[in-house]
Amino acid sequence: SNKLKLKEEGKEFGALTKAIEEYNKEVEELYQKDLSDLEAGSLSSEEAKKNVQNALGNIPEIKTKSELIRADKAIVSILNSKSVDYTGSRVEYRRSAVNFDTRSGKRLSFSDVVKDADTFFGLAEKRAKESMGTEMEFPPELVGKIKEQGEELTWTVNAEGVSVYLDTYEFGRSRKEPAAITVYFDEARKIFEKRYTKTEED
Repeated sequence: SNKLKLKEEGKEFGALTKAIEEYNKEVEELYQKDLSDLEAGSLSSEEAKKNVQNALGNIPEIKTKSELIRADKAIVSILNSKSVDYTGSRVEYRRSAVNFDTRSGKRLSFSDVVKDADTFFGLAEKRAKESMGTEMEFPPELVGKIKEQGEELTWTVNAEGVSVYLDTYEFGRSRKEPAAITVYFDEARKIFEKRYTKTEED
């Protein structure tokens, strides 16, 4: 499983370092649980048994990847991608994210950064409607599905705004890339917590 490591050292990063250590423990526990569930599934499922024994010799496999979206004196934002390969029969892709306040080490909730979720999703829906027929098409109905995730919402903060993500399916198969849409700070500064809208360059 992927573990986060802080390059910077010093007292000002103490809280963040501790928060990341706690997070790494959780990630490792979750990874081990996923692995045992997958192995148990491969023993109990007839289809999986056949796949394990097939010519490919596949065994259940979990791959994880972490992408640093932003890291500065205000916020550390990370997008995690996990792929679960069910012995060659299908691959499931899942996204999650974690966001820390750099100074306090607090794990941030969406409402810590976005003060007005209704306006945020209204802007996201407007952008989705405008995207129809373009290369970056984002079906507006997906915005509603993202909003329904509530506390389980996958979101990150970059230098220009806040992005939200949704794992989607095509022809019954999990898609490798998530649906993602961004609302930019410049669109409505009042709905965002001010300190997270500023990067070190501002």
